[in-house]
Amino acid sequence: GRYLYLPAAMLAGAGGILVCRFARERRRAVAVGTAFVVLLGVLLSQARTRDWKDDLTFWRAQLRVQPWSALAHTGVGFALAERSRPSEAILCYRRAMELDPGLAQPINYLFDLYFSLGQEEQALLVARELLHRGRGNLESMNKLGCVLLMKKKFPEAEELFLRARDLGWGSGRRQVVLQATFNLGRCREKMGRREEALLEYRRAHGLNLYSEWYAREFADALLRLGPPGEIPGELETLADRFPDRAEFRIALGNGWLLSGDPGRAGACFDLAQGMTEDPFLRAQAWYGRAVSRERLGQVEECRRALEEARKLLRALLGENPAHGEAGKLLLRVLRRREGVPGPGGPGPREGP
Repeated sequence: GRYLYLPAAMLAGAGGILVCRFARERRRAVAVGTAFVVLLGVLLSQARTRDWKDDLTFWRAQLRVQPWSALAHTGVGFALAERSRPSEAILCYRRAMELDPGLAQPINYLFDLYFSLGQEEQALLVARELLHRGRGNLESMNKLGCVLLMKKKFPEAEELFLRARDLGWGSGRRQVVLQATFNLGRCREKMGRREEALLEYRRAHGLNLYSEWYAREFADALLRLGPPGEIPGELETLADRFPDRAEFRIALGNGWLLSGDPGRAGACFDLAQGMTEDPFLRAQAWYGRAVSRERLGQVEECRRALEEARKLLRALLGENPAHGEAGKLLLRVLRRREGVPGPGGPGPREGP
């Protein structure tokens, strides 16, 4: 009802115009009837306005009319969670799950709420109970698998991701298959099965039609796991697919560093400099340039690039001290300036 509020006002205005026209034409009976309908609509709208003032009031109004509605219970729970009233929200979600076991929304919201509260054990219990009773859904499988990954229960997580992927294929849910395949790659990487992990990352990349996030994750996985000689070719395809994104050009520079071609790497980092105003990406590009110049024996150029990276990172951390990635990169910059290799420091697989 609330989504028709503005159109209803427009209809009332149109009715008023008709009343005026009929009155001028002395069709009094029609004019009076139209005026009555318009007035009734206005009064009903005013009465309903109290129910439309916010989400919680609206969904509670629906519950008064339809106390058996699982969707209304879910809406009340979500509104309560937004107002930091988690215990009441949990009761609403559970009631919705009882009323309609097949509805996915309360399952996902309850899982997310437990997870956001840091109650991982409760989240695990909810997801396992749903899966055990056959009331779960593919999204909850993926989420449960991610929690199991955090808890380092890799075999259980792997089994869930495989099951979610198979069910996703069976139901034609491409996005679920993509998520499960990518998570399966993460799981196998943590289990030390590098070749299998890379295979799953490549499968996920093949399923990805538009997501830039998955493309970045695939680039990072290639740099961690790929054979050095094959990395630049695949990263070049990614850089061509996203020609205006500096992060993919930086990743390609990393790939050339890993394959032992600092000249091409330096050209990629130089190109990335002009593609972005983001200070962290520019700092990454300067650091990559420093590494490539160092390997080419251009010491002064290396020092200048490190100084530029240091300035950018200092300024960035001054604005946002909690930027963890910037802090790590600054530490590497300072250690390289001192000539002391740190964790992830100079080596055949290093890059920004």
